[in-house]
Amino acid sequence: MNTESSCEKNVFKKDEKQLFKLIPINQELGLFCPLQPQKVNYVRKRMHTMTDKVREALAIDLRTPADLIEEEREKKYLERQQLLLADFEKLSDRAKEYFRIVEMTDAEYEVYARTKKF
Repeated sequence: MNTESSCEKNVFKKDEKQLFKLIPINQELGLFCPLQPQKVNYVRKRMHTMTDKVREALAIDLRTPADLIEEEREKKYLERQQLLLADFEKLSDRAKEYFRIVEMTDAEYEVYARTKKF
């Protein structure tokens, strides 16, 4: 009894058209043929001999859980950096406001204090 799926067998054929068959079964639904780890390594070793189109398609399917976790970490890091930058810009605006207040004369500050709600 043969338990390997047909798309797993295609990995070992040298024809790129056959290799390409293991990529998206249905791109809209994001369904891909599962590959066993040793077959993933085999495909990765052959990546340099493939055309760009096949290489790009396989790269999507060959991401490991560790790769996905790393991508998620990087995404969260970039989001945090954006939030920190926004916070810094707010602080910078406040600092500019404080410096402006310090440089005001008493009369200017009285006018400023009446118009600004603290």
